[in-house]
Amino acid sequence: MLKALVLGSLLAWAMPARAASSLQELIARARALRLAEEPQWIKLGHWHKTLLGGLKSEADGPDFFLAPDGARDPAAELEATLRGVLGSIELKEEEKARGLLPPPCRFPARAAWLHAKLGFDVPEVSCPRLDEYWRRLQPESVSIIFSSYYLNNPASAFGHTFLRIRKNDPAVSPEKRELLDAGIDYSATADTSNPILYAFKGLTGLFRGYFRLFPYYYKVREYNDYESRDIWEYELSLTPAQVALLAAHVFELGSTWFDYYYIDENCSYQVLAALEAAAPELHLLEELKVPVVPADTVKALYANPGLVRAVRYRPSAMTQFRARIDGMPRDEVETVQTLARNPEARVSFSSPEQIRIFDAAADLVDVRYAKDLPVEPDGEGGRIKQRVLERRASILQPSAELVIRPPLDKRPDQGHGSQRIETDGGWSSARGAMLSLGFRLGLHALDDPPAGYPELSQIEFFPLSLRAYSRGGSVELESAELVDVVSLHAVSAFDQSLSWKVRAGARRLRDGGCDGCLAGAFEMGSGFTLAMAEERFALFALGDVAIQASPSLRGLERAPALRAGVGPSGGARLRLSDRTVWIASAQWLYFPAALVRSGWSLSSTLRWEARPGLCLGLDWRRQIGATEAALQLLFYY
Repeated sequence: MLKALVLGSLLAWAMPARAASSLQELIARARALRLAEEPQWIKLGHWHKTLLGGLKSEADGPDFFLAPDGARDPAAELEATLRGVLGSIELKEEEKARGLLPPPCRFPARAAWLHAKLGFDVPEVSCPRLDEYWRRLQPESVSIIFSSYYLNNPASAFGHTFLRIRKNDPAVSPEKRELLDAGIDYSATADTSNPILYAFKGLTGLFRGYFRLFPYYYKVREYNDYESRDIWEYELSLTPAQVALLAAHVFELGSTWFDYYYIDENCSYQVLAALEAAAPELHLLEELKVPVVPADTVKALYANPGLVRAVRYRPSAMTQFRARIDGMPRDEVETVQTLARNPEARVSFSSPEQIRIFDAAADLVDVRYAKDLPVEPDGEGGRIKQRVLERRASILQPSAELVIRPPLDKRPDQGHGSQRIETDGGWSSARGAMLSLGFRLGLHALDDPPAGYPELSQIEFFPLSLRAYSRGGSVELESAELVDVVSLHAVSAFDQSLSWKVRAGARRLRDGGCDGCLAGAFEMGSGFTLAMAEERFALFALGDVAIQASPSLRGLERAPALRAGVGPSGGARLRLSDRTVWIASAQWLYFPAALVRSGWSLSSTLRWEARPGLCLGLDWRRQIGATEAALQLLFYY
């Protein structure tokens, strides 16, 4: 299989085979051609420049290298690969015992590339595992899949990207081909569920990241059904040789791991690195910023004109259900709810109405029992769905086609840049004129331009603000947050999920317990959100818990630098247009054991997107002892 692979689909761009050459002649020719310096070889080995000017591979598993210093020496690794492909390197007994493949079978992409450059005779080698892998994939085309933001899972809070390999099987209809397509994912192998330890290990590279192959429909079921996340597919215009080389390179990556860094060398980064190895003329990684977020991965595709061939949308199970009941009269909706609990309930409607009701009830069962139906088809959810479908089938009329228009304004490539610079100028009733400068590492706030992002979700990473006043003109740190996350989940008759928020960092407090002191603060809350007009307007109310600490704080009697508070918060958000957002909020905290027992704040912000990447804003805030108003200028990139 290896010989057929190398001489076949991988090498549409190969040179004609030369006469048989000795290993030493091939090595000499490789040196003369300086193949170890070619961009594609560097990308196949994932070598990158170090701070000291040398090279080091980002692959951390030793089995990815044949030369003793292959991780740092592309030339030595190229020559060792030539020896390995030509059968001059034997596996050690320990390597055989743990199932390590011999070099010709372990590195098909390297073998193909070297053959294209040097034209040597490829030896006949039996590679059963590679044969099975290739039969399973039969790669025809490649897509990057973006699954939308999911704040309930820290690993997917920014979204997630992976590869879909479309199978070339003419005997299978396009409708069924999805069941046979493969997905290729890069993700961390987490060994803890502790959120603090998870964050620490993810930020410091203490998890191992692996490439994994799985049936594509598994991920569809996980994201579309279990987590109700919409999926966007970006089909790439790679050549057949590039598609085959990508598949072969992913097979190579199965022999190694990478240290997983949550903010840069993550799923999005490694997926693009694999693509560049197959098509080195692409400029993908250079388009990324730190932190690397999946939406920026998709935007990097568009920095290469013509790379994206087509964009497809796959609505989640919840999106499909909402489309079913959109415009339904209340009595029909109530019947749908009843049937999803009791499939024998009476349905007193005309046939067309019954069809709508039973179809919607089946979808609702899919949503409610998404995790149970695949593993327990005879369980409660399976029995309810089976009976609903039987009653639907007894109405011998076809269902109307469910048409869900792709929400083009929510395509991740349409969103604003994840990083932001902000400058504010305004007035404080307590300290006169003020000027602020802010920076955010990522990603999106509720008052940012909404295109490309969830309507009612916020996740900000390292927002920082500096401020100077005309009275006492020194520059002060106004706030420095680690994270500021808000998930406003609109409740409905079918979904009563809580809204929640978490904020941690440092900020200046202005209330009776602290007049402008910088305090470390942790705050969390949960509650409910009501939304209408496709979530363009939302009202939210939460119960908050806060812990604040500062040497200047008038806090607890026994611990004056610390205080804890509880209280309500709430507000409203209105998307006035596709480019204009208004949000108002209020909070009151009661500090039961502190010297000063309460604090409160009010705020209102209006933002208008003047052009892509530029917003104007008006901001008003009221706290104990001070009212502030400012004009904002925000740049997104």
